Amino acid sequence: MNRYSVIFVLFVVFLLGGCHGGRHKEKPVPDLWQGARQPVWPADTLLTLHLQDDTSLTASVYLPPGYNDTARPPMILLFDPHGNGSLPVKKYRRLARQYGYILAGSNNIRNGMNGTDIERILHLFTGDLFRRFSFDSKRVYAAGFSGGARVATLLALTDPTVRGVAACGGGLPSSGNLPPVRFDLLGFAGEEDFNLPELLQLDVSLQGQPCRHFLVRFAGKHEWPPATVFEDAFYWFAFNAMRDSLLPRQDTFIRAFINKQKEDPSASFLPETLRQEYQWTRIIAFLQGLMDTQGYEKQLSELRASSSFQKAQEDFSTLLLEEKGLEQYYLKNFPVKTLSWWKGKIAGMNRKIAGSQGARHYSYLRVMHYLSLAAYMQTEAALKRHLDAESAKYLALYKLLDPENPDVWFFDAVYNARKNNREAALRSWAKAETLGFSNKSEIRRWPELAGMI
Repeated sequence: MNRYSVIFVLFVVFLLGGCHGGRHKEKPVPDLWQGARQPVWPADTLLTLHLQDDTSLTASVYLPPGYNDTARPPMILLFDPHGNGSLPVKKYRRLARQYGYILAGSNNIRNGMNGTDIERILHLFTGDLFRRFSFDSKRVYAAGFSGGARVATLLALTDPTVRGVAACGGGLPSSGNLPPVRFDLLGFAGEEDFNLPELLQLDVSLQGQPCRHFLVRFAGKHEWPPATVFEDAFYWFAFNAMRDSLLPRQDTFIRAFINKQKEDPSASFLPETLRQEYQWTRIIAFLQGLMDTQGYEKQLSELRASSSFQKAQEDFSTLLLEEKGLEQYYLKNFPVKTLSWWKGKIAGMNRKIAGSQGARHYSYLRVMHYLSLAAYMQTEAALKRHLDAESAKYLALYKLLDPENPDVWFFDAVYNARKNNREAALRSWAKAETLGFSNKSEIRRWPELAGMI
């Protein structure tokens, strides 16, 4: 049984790890791959690589300045839930340039694929990259967002070549009987991300696992983290390489992280005691074994024993339970309530968001984002099954929940094209583009749009 065989069994979770956030406009990427392993690479250039064993499959690749056939830079494999590998490669290539990493994003593995196709493409993608590029085989990492995070963690579970994962907005596959987590796992979750509770629980559960782990929280939603936040992944990978004697200790790098920690506003949304706990835990997780962290550990232990911290923690846990109850209540009513009923509920939720602050404010936002995801999935499923009435119903609800989401208007274009309403379809497509829809490979999945866009 090869290292990918378990993917077919476990990957049903990927089908449910959907992402529907806005996308950034991107310029077309030139195909500069020459078929040789050692062409003359333009410095700091994004390449499109056609996989040798199936040229219909592509990867977006960034090679750092100075790359050549004898170099051994570390590599990060990137997985986007929409199969848009160029998005994270472009988003993080400044960091890759600064720290000297190869970035490689799959343009084909995406949410909604069946396990057999995912297994095949993942095997071709990693095999081609490992065969054609010069890299440090002891410093291979993976990163993904949403369903793509589940791809990244699953790859690390089944392939010991992958030493660490940056899992953004998604965690491990939830199927049972997983092997122990032996790779280093750094999670990322925006405070508005509906998957934040899942990632918080995962971080707690990993305390009994043979791995190093931490969850980075930031002021954002269900999305690839901003580059300033994702820089923590480069610190994390490097510090763990130092602890494992794969890199020499670099004091200037350690000091740079400490200085960034002092200036970091990423946990400013937390209550004071929870914010202090987060900051001390982060320093310990990143730097234990590289510097003396006993002072931080002592302060952390005292803080966690305090009544103020325990009360804040209890209040937050109660809030998460209430949040889960709200999600289940609304989800139960998705197929049965009228649009008029939903208008009232959405208006009420928006009033709660406007009238709240702190942890409760973010909790209400997570519920709304969760409902938007549910509307995305219901709309897509109805359109795929050619259920016109259901498509119209869920599309109308999606517009109420998240009118500034480009996916809403892309689906509206599909629906109107199916109804032979060309003008309405073109208007919706134009609005989707204005709001940031740029992954035109999606069009191939909807034949109604062929020849129109």
